[in-house]
Order: sequence, then C-alpha cells, then structure tokens
Amino acid sequence: MINQLDMPERVLYYWARLFSSSLSSGQNYSELSPSIMISILNYPLFPQETDNFHAVFHLTVDKEHFIWSPHLEIHAIDLSQFMVKWKKYRREMKEHSPTELPWLMLAYRCRLPEKRCE
Repeated sequence: MINQLDMPERVLYYWARLFSSSLSSGQNYSELSPSIMISILNYPLFPQETDNFHAVFHLTVDKEHFIWSPHLEIHAIDLSQFMVKWKKYRREMKEHSPTELPWLMLAYRCRLPEKRCE
C-alpha cells in the first residue's frame, strides 16, 4: 500500500485555502466563488468504502442528506481503479468508438516511465 500522507486532510486543507482566497477583505460572502478540488491519484483514497475510480464529495447533513453549500465539491480520481475498469470495458468501447480515448487514459499513459508525453 502506498503511503497516502494524510491525503484526505491535505485535500481538504488545500480546498479551504483555495476557497478562502476567492474572497477579499470587505467583500460580501455572496461573492464567494464555488471551489472544486480535483485530486488525481494513483491509489484508492478510500479503499474500504468504494471501488469506483471517481468519487465526488459534498458536505451534507447526516440525516436528511441535503447539501450545506454547492460551493464545496471535491473529486477524487483513482487512476489504478480507472485502469481496472478500462481493461474490463475496453473491447466494448472500441466497438462503439475506436478512435476515442478517455482523457484519463492519457493521464495514466503519461505516468508510465517508458512513455513520454508531449
């Protein structure tokens, strides 16, 4: 298992910095811009909770599950799970559109040491 270096907390910290920097002193809170954090990882962030390669997080109320604010959105994309899903569905995708590759496939390809992306 790769050391995740407290990644959930790091993502939340950097999201908070991004969000707080979108408002200057004296501005109204209604002027805050939504901040979307996208983390592209090479390992599952929550391996016991999900096997999806793309997880989207919002701050919600526990019981009724409504969103606190649409200004907070965090995406975690796991390239290793993406490759598992990609290999499983590659044949079907080729039949429908043989020249199209999802952009995540390109990101995965660029991380391989023997490949060079330009």
